[in-house]
Amino acid sequence: MTFYCKILVLPHGERHVLICNSDELPPIYPNTYLAAVFNQAFRTKLIRAKRVVNLLNWSVDLNIDLIERIKSGEGLLFGEMESLAYRLCLKNTKSTDTVEYVNQSNFLGRGRETVKFLTHLMRKFAETRRDEQSYKDKVTQNLTELQDVLASNRGRGVKSVREGLSHTERLHLLSLVAEDSPSNPFQLSVRQRNALIIRLLLQTGIRISELLALRSDCCKKEFDI
Repeated sequence: MTFYCKILVLPHGERHVLICNSDELPPIYPNTYLAAVFNQAFRTKLIRAKRVVNLLNWSVDLNIDLIERIKSGEGLLFGEMESLAYRLCLKNTKSTDTVEYVNQSNFLGRGRETVKFLTHLMRKFAETRRDEQSYKDKVTQNLTELQDVLASNRGRGVKSVREGLSHTERLHLLSLVAEDSPSNPFQLSVRQRNALIIRLLLQTGIRISELLALRSDCCKKEFDI
């Protein structure tokens, strides 16, 4: 059995992501985890869902019942943690010819999502146990060991470095997308919209996913200061 992400588009255009197995059925716990994610753009939710899918498929490849391991409090063995850390480093898990690694930022994001998902499972199962505190202590210790293993790997790719535009580059970009600019590459019908997008990106530092999630009711004309 394998897992994958399925994108659902509602009649009004809103998109949702669902984790399904190879029988096209949505497993309960991964999807209740995603359902608890609020106020995040679709693209961010999709990235998080793909990270959970990668974790689930890793457990299938190693014949590990991950849900049952957390439910029982057994957790992961050290060798399994090392195997998981290596899996999270890989850019393409299906390629057998060449091995490519993700950058450190991506690896750390995968690691954080893994721990968050397993912590979510622990809290769900703890609610039904009489020995709730001892169960939490045991699983938390196991997750702490997993975090240590992940921290010792740190990803094998090149660390990603982000560099902002210089002042000159910003001015050149703004002049290029100005509505009356003869060098503007966009059609007349979308020039005003695209100029606004560029200004929002430059002046607010908003993320692309957050920008795409903006609606008209997000804008306020009056503020209580």
